[in-house]
Amino acid sequence: MPEYPGPIAPALFPDSALAVALGAVSGGGSSRSGVRGCRKLRWGIRKITLSCKGNTSTSYKDPNHAGIAGGKAGRFFFAPKYDSVKVAWKLKNKENATTLTLQLFRAGEATPIWSRVLDAGEAAAEKLDRKWDGSFPDAEWVSFPAHLVTVEHSPYKLKAIAGANREDRYEVRWTYFDVLIHSIDLTWGGRGLIPPGNRGDIDGLYRHRTQKAEKAINNALGLQAQPNGVLDPADHYEVKLPCNQFTNWMYDMEDGNAQRKTTLWLNHEKQWGDGPRIPLVAKIYLASADGGGIHAGDSAKALGGAKFLWDWESVDQIAGLGAAGHGPPVTAFLTDSLEYLRTDGNCPPGSTNCHEDHGGKRGGAKKVFARLDAVSASSTACATRVWATFEQAMLTGPYAGCVGVMFQPSRIALDTYKVTVYAPPDAGGGGPAALDRAVTADTLRADYPSLPSGASGVFEILREIRIRYVRKSAAVEEALLASIGDEYRRAGVVLDWGTPAARAADEARLAANFQAWFTAWLAAPDAKAQNSVNATRARFEALDQLQAGTGADTAFGFIVQSWEAVVRPTLLDSIREYVLVKPRLFNPPLRAYTEWLRTPGHTSANNDQFMFPFYRGLSAGKKAKVDEIFERKRTAAGLQNKAEYESALADAGVQMARLIAQSLLLDIGVHGMIVFHVETPVAFRQIDGSIVAPNSDTGGLSPSTSAQWSGRGSVHLIFLPETVPPAGDPKYTVPVTSVIKHEAGHNLYLCHAPAASHAAGGPKNQAPGACKYLHDQTDLLCLMNYDQRSDHLCGYCNLKLRGWGTVGQGEDGTKPGPIDGGLVKLWQDAAQNRNP
Repeated sequence: MPEYPGPIAPALFPDSALAVALGAVSGGGSSRSGVRGCRKLRWGIRKITLSCKGNTSTSYKDPNHAGIAGGKAGRFFFAPKYDSVKVAWKLKNKENATTLTLQLFRAGEATPIWSRVLDAGEAAAEKLDRKWDGSFPDAEWVSFPAHLVTVEHSPYKLKAIAGANREDRYEVRWTYFDVLIHSIDLTWGGRGLIPPGNRGDIDGLYRHRTQKAEKAINNALGLQAQPNGVLDPADHYEVKLPCNQFTNWMYDMEDGNAQRKTTLWLNHEKQWGDGPRIPLVAKIYLASADGGGIHAGDSAKALGGAKFLWDWESVDQIAGLGAAGHGPPVTAFLTDSLEYLRTDGNCPPGSTNCHEDHGGKRGGAKKVFARLDAVSASSTACATRVWATFEQAMLTGPYAGCVGVMFQPSRIALDTYKVTVYAPPDAGGGGPAALDRAVTADTLRADYPSLPSGASGVFEILREIRIRYVRKSAAVEEALLASIGDEYRRAGVVLDWGTPAARAADEARLAANFQAWFTAWLAAPDAKAQNSVNATRARFEALDQLQAGTGADTAFGFIVQSWEAVVRPTLLDSIREYVLVKPRLFNPPLRAYTEWLRTPGHTSANNDQFMFPFYRGLSAGKKAKVDEIFERKRTAAGLQNKAEYESALADAGVQMARLIAQSLLLDIGVHGMIVFHVETPVAFRQIDGSIVAPNSDTGGLSPSTSAQWSGRGSVHLIFLPETVPPAGDPKYTVPVTSVIKHEAGHNLYLCHAPAASHAAGGPKNQAPGACKYLHDQTDLLCLMNYDQRSDHLCGYCNLKLRGWGTVGQGEDGTKPGPIDGGLVKLWQDAAQNRNP
């Protein structure tokens, strides 16, 4: 394989017309003596060399000499405008020298790019009168606008031709030299290179937020670079795109529904357009004669019009599915889908990044590299390696010796990019065009093992969602947040739960404002809560709702009056009627009551001291008679039964929890989602002052309030403990962690999935509105169903969360949706997602 620099064969430098003409001149008398027929010893050139910093070039005389091997060994090179080169020659019979012509050739051209005729005295000096820096001010070739030898046209041949009275075998000698790239450092360009002004590919709703996030991403990535800004090829760079937008209408979750307003794909596109912009700058070092490298300064002009190839490759996601923790069904679905047009020649061979047909930037018109005007003199599209680009370095100015691109990866999560910038091979290595081949990056590197290049580590695109998990107090058993985050991270979504300090601050903020927010919302609930709160307002205790009058942390949301306390007067009246009013020939209750009144201190004003113990002591049959009276009086008074009362209070508690969580989200003042966790909406204060918190009859509620913020914030309510209560006791027997996983999916545009069938027959806990067309139809354990065995997101959900375009998937699985973005349908049958 070609070394850098490439080999030199004599054919690289064909004879020029001037050399042929000079060769036709026959030897004769000295043109300077003026005396004809005076025979002098003929003279000639023994050798010509270049030397600098202890290195000397080789002189050649045989036009059919053996080729010079590739690589730097035995080659002479220097950095123009930095190194000073001695140009010297040795003559035979130098005292008889006439004229000596120096000619400079670039590879592949027969006409010299520069020549100089030395007179007899200059020739006899056997060296140029001053050292050479690689420049030739009288050059007229347009390829050398800086009048300087450049990397672009290396290698070079310096030829010495003897004039009149020469000896034929000493007529010509020549030597070769190179202008080479020593090394390339790929560095961060910095946020200052991001063009100012509004991005046309970003919706106005998100424009300010996206551009602010884009700068923050560049700052974070810059901190990961080495002190001199150089990227480490072994590093892994997580490019986290803040995507705090949430479902605000039920049809947002159903991509193909004809009534759909928005979708995850569409909103993700509105927020991030063609992807984040990350300026990358390659610092080019010229090879100095001492073996080191020199960057910038006047030497940068020696880069000339050299074209540097910017290339990208991606990690094989299919190969890593098992290591990512995906089970067999998800692995199978993703494998089929990631194979789509993987080898069509329009993308890096083998890339599994999201194809443009599904909303990504692989294989289509949208490119990963864009021109970075401040650090690129010109751009040239590759003819074959169409995903890559050739960029010309800057020769002057603040970025002299640099070449850059605006790296703009896709917005699709889990797409990966490793960026490499290659020096152009010289003529002996085939020139820049030799890199423009549709081969893998590994093949390219193997074909040019010593070609200088600079490479980044792997950029991995992620979607970042800000979630604040807030418990009412430490009495609430904590969810396993890491488990939730692990599942979504497999889908390319990073759930940012905040630092422990931030979480503590959120809970302190909640505690400090809880009573005030409660009081305000109880007095004036929003329209969504109005009916339930207005009907139950009198039953909420007015003070100390944070600790419910206990002076200790509470795991429930609010303290309300128990049903027994509400109906106690009615029950007392019912017992009185049974004891006093109901006519009987024989009335032992009345006789017992009369006897009770004879005790000092007992009066009709405090007769409840008699009535309630009396009621509790009745036989079942007699107690039923009292209950009949009570039901009549309760109904007449419009009082609810116990189940209705407690259900109404629980509903009101859910709404009050939503309003307080909403207040907390607004008070924090950032886009994101609040997960507010209490273990049951309300607890009931009994007649004796004790508090009873029943098992929750409500699992999770989501989404709830995001519509009023155009989907930029959401509240997610949880009313369960993490430790599952005894089987058969509560309605919900799943841990909070599982509920949050499920409800978070709804916030992030995922709809319900069909449940698996149990051995007993039929689906268990089938979720309402389950859509088989928006889930892998062969994987019925997607956690978006109600089957409590389900613990993972199916393959379809994984791709949707990444930001793949699932639009166009109709309600019936075939018809296109109203907003399709020109995308190819993502099928719930993975086999249909393979290469067409």
